[in-house]
Amino acid sequence: MKKLIKFTSVTLIVAALFCLLYFIYLAVFKGFDDIIVFFWPIAFGVFGISGGIGLLSLKKGKLLKALALALVSVILGFVISFSAFAINLSVIASEVPPQNAECVIVLGAAVHGNVPSRALRQRIDAAYSYLAENPDTIAVCTGGLDPCDEISEGGCIARELEKMGISKERLFIEDKSESTRENFQFAFEVLGHEPQNVVIISNGFHLRRARLILSESYSGEIYTLAAKTDIFIIHYTVREYIIRFLGME
Repeated sequence: MKKLIKFTSVTLIVAALFCLLYFIYLAVFKGFDDIIVFFWPIAFGVFGISGGIGLLSLKKGKLLKALALALVSVILGFVISFSAFAINLSVIASEVPPQNAECVIVLGAAVHGNVPSRALRQRIDAAYSYLAENPDTIAVCTGGLDPCDEISEGGCIARELEKMGISKERLFIEDKSESTRENFQFAFEVLGHEPQNVVIISNGFHLRRARLILSESYSGEIYTLAAKTDIFIIHYTVREYIIRFLGME
């Protein structure tokens, strides 16, 4: 039992250090554009304290040992639940949509002034790849205008796709939405009809929630196409998990 407690405690301390370093990375390269970023210093504290209590319990009394086991049980439950959720996201992100879909809906992400954010650029690149291979497919570029920006998310997506060689006639701009739910609602208003099938294009961590939202009001075939995501995927996966846990989907 002592070896197990020691191993678990050391693992928690290593995990705490990872959370701290990852938080610093996010702060430097991503900034504080969503409140979930503060999950990482909280996790640093929880993991670090739990690991410290575990190590202390090896030398102290039964009370500390019981507390250590309780904390480890809670953390283990979180890890198992989160891992199952992350695997589900990965499965959805690995799906390959059929060729020649009637319409793709490119979900918006942040614009910095008039430049697409990293996440938005990844979605634009994925949309371009699909549209270039399927010349009969149209695209709805979604996302409203932040007062601090010069161009809406939808307008930015369309502009970049046109620069890359996609015909303007294939691009429809939805620029009023402020949420994923509104992305879809206003996308169909822009089209003037509901297509028989759509491909949702977004980062992999976002596709599960996006598909659930669209399926509430759309009866056609729904497919997904995941844009490539870098190291920020860990943070965004945690954010999606918290959104699900809080029932905010």
